Amino acid sequence: MDSSRIKCIRAGNRAAVTKFAVTTNIKKAFLQVGLHKSDRDSVLFGATCSPFILNATLLKHFEENPSPTASRITQDLFVDNVLTSFTAEDDLMQFYRDSRCLLQKGGFNLRSWNSNSNRLRELAETENVLDSSNEVNILGMRWNVADDKLLFAEVDIDSTM
Repeated sequence: MDSSRIKCIRAGNRAAVTKFAVTTNIKKAFLQVGLHKSDRDSVLFGATCSPFILNATLLKHFEENPSPTASRITQDLFVDNVLTSFTAEDDLMQFYRDSRCLLQKGGFNLRSWNSNSNRLRELAETENVLDSSNEVNILGMRWNVADDKLLFAEVDIDSTM
């Protein structure tokens, strides 16, 4: 099992045992990575190496801006998505403010926020970064934030096969 899947499973397990879960993603993340002019002809985004280049860029940014929030995002980042959780709602709200500020310093915008916390949803809505859907795709499942339940996608199986 690759390390990315292991990270997803660990994040999902943490989210299941803590009270407040949150998910967000970086708007047009791959387009925000700045390249030196001499490298622009040799780096192809959309290729297999794109997630590696994005990850290296973000890790360098977090290394240059160390904080508990940077450490948490590093631990709970999956390409351009963040999935994390908190036991205290005040910690969740602080993470929201700190992570948006941290990523903006690097030219990135965290958007499509969703959570089982109504406080966070209300704040994200006032700042126009809320994913207003009550169901979010997460870890290959559907998360109903209103009911705070993870659902498996329904699949029609042909019984004649």
